[in-house]
Amino acid sequence: YGAEKIGTMGLKSLNYKVSNILQGESSSDEAKIANLGKKPMKVTFTDVSPNLTVEVVPATVPAGETAALRFSVKSDPALWGRHVYKATPVVNGVKSGKPITVTALTRGNFASWTPEQRKNAAQCIFDESTVSFGTVTAGSKVKASFTFTNKGKSKLTFYSMDADSEGFTATLPGETAPQGKGSIPVTLDTSVLPKGETVVMLTLTTNCPARPLINLFLVGEVR
Repeated sequence: YGAEKIGTMGLKSLNYKVSNILQGESSSDEAKIANLGKKPMKVTFTDVSPNLTVEVVPATVPAGETAALRFSVKSDPALWGRHVYKATPVVNGVKSGKPITVTALTRGNFASWTPEQRKNAAQCIFDESTVSFGTVTAGSKVKASFTFTNKGKSKLTFYSMDADSEGFTATLPGETAPQGKGSIPVTLDTSVLPKGETVVMLTLTTNCPARPLINLFLVGEVR
């Protein structure tokens, strides 16, 4: 547990994840931490992000022993997609300069929907799930667009779009009527990408019960 050290607390990482959260619910996980000191260690947390709960059990860890670092993220109707939650450890009364982070992705909860509701729901179909920006010079900003059709019977809503790369922005459209068409323009700053062929995965959060999460791909070569 010595990959990271905060005071006498040793832990393998400062960054954790929980499984996808359904709106109206929460998601939890835990990791192990160790008391690397020769005296009992008390761990609390401050500057905790809203909707995050984190604790060490037991809160006072005997010298040389391990304990559970437990964390849980509760959904928020205003938050969709991927978010990072933070909490700063306080070890034996000393506040750390390093927070721990917990990443979670929140999506729609359709568990209570009836077959009739599902039948009449929005249905998002993209013309292409992969769009190429071709070959570009490192540092340039590239633009692309993903076009779609709402083949369902209700209005289509996009809540968020997340990328597995920095330097990414997207403009999500408003509601799309049944059988309506639209597009999502995206911009990528290639200065944050390594040279060579690259694939950026985009995760779209929707109100479609059949496809609450849709993965799209932006591909190209940076020279």
